[in-house]
Amino acid sequence: MEGNFRLHCTQDLTASVAKLRLYLEDDRTVAVLVTHIQDKIIEEYEAFRDVVLEMHAGSLKDVELSRTELKEVLRGACDPPTDV
Repeated sequence: MEGNFRLHCTQDLTASVAKLRLYLEDDRTVAVLVTHIQDKIIEEYEAFRDVVLEMHAGSLKDVELSRTELKEVLRGACDPPTDV
């Protein structure tokens, strides 16, 4: 489950953020929108994680992402690509 979530973050979220950057030329506007998107994802993921942990009596505690890990995944998916 966590692997699929990471995959979708790196594919779907990265693509969506790239579209925002394409359509909105102002980097500050994009940054504000991306922050709100990340906050909403964190909020929803934590609610989902709480339900799953409750259903499985905490047995999946080490499988699910912590808030810090989730922020890192989202940051990686939303950061602008660097030119090599």
